[in-house]
Amino acid sequence: MVGSPTNAFFADLSLLYAADCARALGDRVDFCYAWLEPTGWRFPTALTRAAIAAAPLHSPVAAIAHIATLGVEGVLPQLFCEAGMTAYRALWSVLHLPYLGNPPATMAIAARKDWARALVQAAGVAVPKAEVLTERRSPRMAPPAVVKPA
Repeated sequence: MVGSPTNAFFADLSLLYAADCARALGDRVDFCYAWLEPTGWRFPTALTRAAIAAAPLHSPVAAIAHIATLGVEGVLPQLFCEAGMTAYRALWSVLHLPYLGNPPATMAIAARKDWARALVQAAGVAVPKAEVLTERRSPRMAPPAVVKPA
């Protein structure tokens, strides 16, 4: 599963990772690509912009029905937006398709760096000082700092 139901940035990041994975595994794995975008799903023959654009667009209902006919043995979700890390993993669970990676609840917590940090700290793990910045909130900590996008 590649792409993003939310935006082009995450779709591009997903494509980069998935294409590298496919190149690294080469002929050792028989891939069936599912490209996800805000308007539907595509099933390209390769992970190139041209192949993605040439693949017909399917509604979510038609795409799920198509996946059911493919005999998929497992899913490698290369989705980096929050919906991709949570809702689409939940979909694979509902369809009883095994997938690589953590379950949706774990990914939902991991997607929120502030929540993940608070949970780890509450469990007694030492964590560095941190703060969440927004457009309306100026930094209070002095540099140096590591910035992680939320």
